[in-house]
Amino acid sequence: MEEVKPDKIKKNKPPEWKLKQFKLDVALLIAEGHTQTSIAKKMGWKKGNFNRYHNNPELITENFLTKFYNAWGMEIKLIMEKQEPAHPEPLPDTMAQEEAQTYVKSLLDHIETLKKTNDSLQKKNNSLQKNLDQVIAINQKLTDALISLGTSPGGAAEGAGEMGKG
Repeated sequence: MEEVKPDKIKKNKPPEWKLKQFKLDVALLIAEGHTQTSIAKKMGWKKGNFNRYHNNPELITENFLTKFYNAWGMEIKLIMEKQEPAHPEPLPDTMAQEEAQTYVKSLLDHIETLKKTNDSLQKKNNSLQKNLDQVIAINQKLTDALISLGTSPGGAAEGAGEMGKG
């Protein structure tokens, strides 16, 4: 299997509602007795490769979904028809609206996460600033003490070294 590059994934990234539908359809197939191995095999994939995509939705592309639904679409449709009466396909405008709502919700969730991260970083920054202020104050007191003793800060270490040699 060829390595999928991140920029290629972004260009070929399916909308969120398709990813959710894919997860539901895999669960439906498993509930009907299929295994991830059989799902992967029918797609022409190995179980490990399929699992990697199934467990990491950010890797899933439109091409992957096309391959999955080419292999399993008809069976999924038959299972669905067997379970409940047929429902009309959602209108594209409805799907676009649902996709937009999902996208907006994900953005709002992301904004909340960023706010929390920002608050946490501000607290850590304030704490670091206090620690830095304390270090500067201590350093200033030590420098003042050395100056009052008539020793320069650099000379104090040299003088201590001289005393140790005697």
